[in-house]
Amino acid sequence: MKYSFRAVETLSNESGELYNNAGAKLKFIVDAQLPKKISDFLVEKGFDSIHTLDLPERNATTDRFLKEKSVAEQRILITKDDDFLRSFIIEKKPYKPILVKRKYQQ
Repeated sequence: MKYSFRAVETLSNESGELYNNAGAKLKFIVDAQLPKKISDFLVEKGFDSIHTLDLPERNATTDRFLKEKSVAEQRILITKDDDFLRSFIIEKKPYKPILVKRKYQQ
């Protein structure tokens, strides 16, 4: 199976909000296995981002809740959990996943 990736071009409006090249505002959820600093960095760069620590159940937030919130609010889910990739292929949930993997050096 081949995958192809293309860069998402961002555009900003007068208020500084960032949009992708299709005109949709970029929003993110950062999953519990990743540091809150990632979400904070995205916010500093003008993106709408939340970390699971910002949610009522904090890092105990269920995967189901994250998928539903991602779809309802069109948030890109940044995660290390490859279950979300399988879920996206089967259910089209979350809205869009970004899977972070550690690069191993030999």
